[in-house]
Amino acid sequence: MQQVDAEHAAVYRDMEPVFEDYYDTGKQMARAYVDEGPSGGNRMMSKFDAAAARLAELVDEFVASAQTRADEALTQQKQMSESAVTQIWISAVVMTVSCSSCLLPCRVR
Repeated sequence: MQQVDAEHAAVYRDMEPVFEDYYDTGKQMARAYVDEGPSGGNRMMSKFDAAAARLAELVDEFVASAQTRADEALTQQKQMSESAVTQIWISAVVMTVSCSSCLLPCRVR
């Protein structure tokens, strides 16, 4: 993600240790289930849930931030489109008036 979205690379770097903790805890829990059965894996569940909650919090914050940026970009695009439409209408009116004045017969006294 850091390469794909270089603008937000720092955010991804900040998520990395939290993700690694989540991943490592998940592996430990899986190993405990394999080695010790449900009782061993279940003992790890609270640690895994805490790691998952930390990761989910970071991801939720990032998604909310991305949604805000997308909303702002959409608003900016709408404003630019509205401005372009206004400019087109003004140009059309100016051209119509200009052409109309060229077509009017000249009065000679």
